[in-house]
Amino acid sequence: MIGSVSGNWRPQEWLALRSNAGLDYTNRLDTQLCRFTECPSVTDQQGFKIDNRTNFFVYTLDAGATATRQLNQSVESQTTAGVQFYRNIFSRNGAVGRILPPGAITVTSGSVQTADESTDESRTLGAYVEQRVALHDRLFLTGAVRSDRNSAFGADFKTVFYPEVIRVLGHFRRAILPGFGSPEPATLPSGHGASGVQPGTLAAVQFFSATGVLGESGEVPGLVFSTLGNANLRPEQSTEIEAGVDGRFWNDLLSTE
Repeated sequence: MIGSVSGNWRPQEWLALRSNAGLDYTNRLDTQLCRFTECPSVTDQQGFKIDNRTNFFVYTLDAGATATRQLNQSVESQTTAGVQFYRNIFSRNGAVGRILPPGAITVTSGSVQTADESTDESRTLGAYVEQRVALHDRLFLTGAVRSDRNSAFGADFKTVFYPEVIRVLGHFRRAILPGFGSPEPATLPSGHGASGVQPGTLAAVQFFSATGVLGESGEVPGLVFSTLGNANLRPEQSTEIEAGVDGRFWNDLLSTE
């Protein structure tokens, strides 16, 4: 489902709305059959049947609004804000039947039957705001920040923020580099930004294993840590700084990007 609305509600002002929501669903069936006495492996000559059924759900929501306004003859402002939501669900059921009688091809025909189940779910909720300002069509400034919450974060870590700052200075040839003879303007872009990679779905979770504990009255049921978890787990973050010169100089003898 996709929708958008835009309109000019005042002179020199413009508002645009957009939204995109949907569900991607995939169902997968994996089977493996090795009949009685037909298996290539010596240890599986009695036959087996494996049946794995998997469902994938991907929910997405992306909505935002952009407002553009001409503040005066020299300054134009553009403000963008939005929200994004992602939910991924992996659900799998597996069944195995071993020691098949001659002619059998189903899991339930096996003399030894086992089953297993696994589920993996992750959710991400993000919001962002971006402000752009253009001065005299020569200096362009952009500042933005995004916040993310993810179900894989540690219990004591809630939200991560990613800033972005971009500055592009254009048409500076005559002011800074006079006499170079190239009619094309040059630009001086620079920027600073951050991004992150979410942790694994269960990376921050504590796990326990059942075991027997020897007490004063004998052995009793108990639990031990199998993984300690990390209550402060946060995403892996990276930052980047960019700077450069885009233009052509000395009658196009020198070109930079």
